[in-house]
Amino acid sequence: EAKYDWGGIYLTYSPICDLTQLLARKETLERLSSSEDGSVSSLLSTFLERHKAVKMSDGIAFLQINLKMKEAGFMKPNNYTGRMERIPWSPSEVLKVALFLDKFLVGGGQFRQALREISDKKTGLSNAWSALESVHTNQWIPIEKAGLVTVGLRILIAEKPKELAALKESNPSLYKSLKSFQRAMDTEFYGQLYFFREPDWASPRLATRYDGLVARLENPEANPYADPTIQLVMSSSAQAWQRVSDQSERPKYIQMGTWKLNEAKSKLAPGVSNTTVVYEAVGDSVKVTVDGVDSAGNPSHNEWTGKFDGKFYPVTGDPTSDERSYQKVNNRTLALTAKKAGKVSLTGRIVVSDNGRTRTVTTRETGSKVSNRAVYDKE
Repeated sequence: EAKYDWGGIYLTYSPICDLTQLLARKETLERLSSSEDGSVSSLLSTFLERHKAVKMSDGIAFLQINLKMKEAGFMKPNNYTGRMERIPWSPSEVLKVALFLDKFLVGGGQFRQALREISDKKTGLSNAWSALESVHTNQWIPIEKAGLVTVGLRILIAEKPKELAALKESNPSLYKSLKSFQRAMDTEFYGQLYFFREPDWASPRLATRYDGLVARLENPEANPYADPTIQLVMSSSAQAWQRVSDQSERPKYIQMGTWKLNEAKSKLAPGVSNTTVVYEAVGDSVKVTVDGVDSAGNPSHNEWTGKFDGKFYPVTGDPTSDERSYQKVNNRTLALTAKKAGKVSLTGRIVVSDNGRTRTVTTRETGSKVSNRAVYDKE
C-alpha cells in the first residue's frame, strides 16, 4: 500500500494493451504456469481476453486494484455513472493479482528506461547493447514492445560508425555481437520496410512504405498490437534479436567466464583471499567455482550452483556459509547474500565494468564495519 498512491494499483488503456499482449502468448503462460504466478496469469488472461478491443472506446479505460478493500474493478469509457464494475475475485486473488501487476509495472519501467537510453545519441554502444539485453531477457515485457528498442539500437549503430569500428580492437566480443545484430536486422527488414532515412532524427523513428505508421504508434486512442503494420515492425525486430541471441557466442550473463584476482587494485582485509572465480553454464543454471587461500594460507575451494533469482542455493566447501543467493540488479550487477545455519553471514555486490573486462566484488561480513573490495580481471 505504501508503494502506490491512494492505496491502489491503476492500469490505464496503454499498459492494459501491453498486459493483454503479454498474456496472449502461449509461451508466456507456459513459463509462468510453473511459477507462483501461474494461477494469477490464467486469472488475468481470462478476464482481459473477455474485454479485448481494438479501439479504446470499446475497451477498458482503466483497471483498479484496491489494496485497502482487497477488491478489483474496471471501468469502460462509455460508463458515465462513475462507478466501477466489480471483478468477482476473492481477497486473496486480488492480493496475488496486485503482486503480479507490481512485477509487470516494474518491467514497464525498465522498458521505458531502456528506450530512453537507446533514444539518446550520447549513449555508447556498449550501454545500448546492455539496454537491449535487459528488455529481451525481461519476461514482463512483450517481445513486440521490446522490438521498438531493437529498432532503436539499429538506428544508433548507423549513427556511430567510428565507435563501432573502435570496438573491433577494444571489445571484439561486443563488436561481433553488434555486427551480427546489424546483419540480422537488415535481413529481417529489407523487402518489408524502408528502414532509414538519413540518421539525423532527434529520436528513433520507423520509416516504412506504409503511410501513417508513426502516427499510429503515437496515437493513444488505438491499440498498436491490432495494427498489422506495427505488428510487422515489432515482430520482425524481435525475430532479428532472437536470431542473434541464438547464434551469439556471448554468454547469457556478462559475469560468465574465468576471473583472476588483481591484488594491486584490490583492498582486502587480512584472511581469506579468493584468487580465481569461474562462472559457467550448467543446463539452465550457473555454476560458480571459487579457488583461493584460507586464513592459514592453505588452498581453499568452494562451489555453488543455482540461478540469479534471489533464492538461496547450497554452497559446498565454504566454512563461512552453507547457502548463497545472487540477485540480478541489472545486466552488470549482482547482489550477493550468504547464510550460515540460516543466518546472514555476508552481503555484497558484484559489478562488471562497461567493457566487460573487470569485475569488482564488494562484501561485508555481518557485524563487521570493514568492507572487502576485490577486483578481478577476465582471462
